[in-house]
Amino acid sequence: MTSMALSLKRSDYSFGRILDYGLEHVPDKTAVICHGNKITYSELDKKANRVANAVKRYGKPGERVGILSVNCIEYFEIVIGCARAGMSIANINWRLSPREIANLLEFNDCKIAFMNTGNEIWEEELKRLLGGRILLVDMMGRGKKPSMYDCMIAGEDNAFSMVQVKPDDILFHIHTSGTTGIPKCVMHSHEGFVSEMVNCKDVIGFSEHEVYQVMSQMFHVASIGPYIELMAGGTLVIFDRFEADQYLKSIEKYQVNRVSVIPTVLKLILQQMKRKPYCMDSVRVINYSACPIPPSVLKEAIDMLPHCEFIQSYGMTEMGSIVTILGKEDHKRPECIHSVGRCIPGCEIKIIGEDGSALPDGETGEICVKGPSLLKGYYKRPELYEKYVPDGWLHTGDLGYKNESGYLFLEGRKNHMIISGGENIYPKEIEDRIMELAEDVEEVAVFGVEDEMWGEVPFACVVLQKDSQITAEKIRSYLRDHLAHYKTPKQIEIVKSLPKNTVGKVVKSELQKKYKLKER
Repeated sequence: MTSMALSLKRSDYSFGRILDYGLEHVPDKTAVICHGNKITYSELDKKANRVANAVKRYGKPGERVGILSVNCIEYFEIVIGCARAGMSIANINWRLSPREIANLLEFNDCKIAFMNTGNEIWEEELKRLLGGRILLVDMMGRGKKPSMYDCMIAGEDNAFSMVQVKPDDILFHIHTSGTTGIPKCVMHSHEGFVSEMVNCKDVIGFSEHEVYQVMSQMFHVASIGPYIELMAGGTLVIFDRFEADQYLKSIEKYQVNRVSVIPTVLKLILQQMKRKPYCMDSVRVINYSACPIPPSVLKEAIDMLPHCEFIQSYGMTEMGSIVTILGKEDHKRPECIHSVGRCIPGCEIKIIGEDGSALPDGETGEICVKGPSLLKGYYKRPELYEKYVPDGWLHTGDLGYKNESGYLFLEGRKNHMIISGGENIYPKEIEDRIMELAEDVEEVAVFGVEDEMWGEVPFACVVLQKDSQITAEKIRSYLRDHLAHYKTPKQIEIVKSLPKNTVGKVVKSELQKKYKLKER
């Protein structure tokens, strides 16, 4: 595309320009659809300009504007408008408690925040906690009464002279998912985030000919996908919350040809398709990410949707989202299917050992990454940048290895590694073995628990497939035949479900707190 080509100068990488292609080529095309409401590229451009004119009264370029909102069309108006005004956008998880939200808004030094949580009681509590220190702009009207947001931008001009930002100016504050404690506030620059969008666009295949349906909440770093589709001139279909029947009916109604899901959502979609017929003929590509997909779920999806191609992505908040892609053709190659793919353009990966030295292909160690989308820092926490990016490489805390063709294979988290009697045990190896029993096992989580003799021993929580009669002892027996003795979990607990965070990742710390080995 002409307006965001890879050959652009650094000064041209301004997020406020992501609508350029759509405005030039398809101004009257629908840009975003949400619950039947639609907005064209031309209308979105004007609304964003009105937001830019409004917010400049509440802060200077570089200052933070908060947004805590379910997915809606207004989200895009606000983010693009704030970017055009040179403001930094603090993305806040609207699912958090009022106290947590208040703390994050104040931590980010927001003077104004746009709000649409769908929970009036919590919103009133948030106002009480902030005591007027931050202007909270209600994005949704009540009954026939217009929203505070509509009133704010109603009298503003549809034109705006975009603030010229510098490449290193901060665009987004995005908070980590916080599975291990208080979320860290990651800062991304205009150049870094837009570079990531440009580098992902062609390798993933976004285009103006697509209708792209997503479930990712926009406060999350996975929101880069919707922004790329807008940059490409396509049409977005979004939802504030997930409901399987509604999701599948929307695919039929809007002839959606690309969807993006996390494994949990894909599983629910497949279950709903078994209950009721839906026409999925328009769908050509399914993007999945956020956490490893159970092999049984991926196989079922491929079997039920044989006309679809699958793309997996692996990444993290600190890299602006995507680091590697397992492409369409890779899913047809048995030697690649269990990897997370190879680096996108511009990114690099190295695997290091305990002493920090690079490891050869095939050896497991910590995954380190770098590229143009690397975070600019952690807000108010420079010591964290020194800790996680000590040498220009982001030390991810993920464990894995590369093969000679450059495909990356994950082995779990460094802080999840179990050291039992001096031996390193990678939980993912055990999890993969258990998932070989996919006809009986739906999900599994392996983690370490304290043991007086060995220091730590592996413990497994297993969710069974419906109607499965397999027992914990039968699973242990299978593992004893296929793993070293010390890797076999000393205990396996059959559970109904596993605790997960907002993007579907299992929160092993909760399991470790809950379970202790029973007397043997």
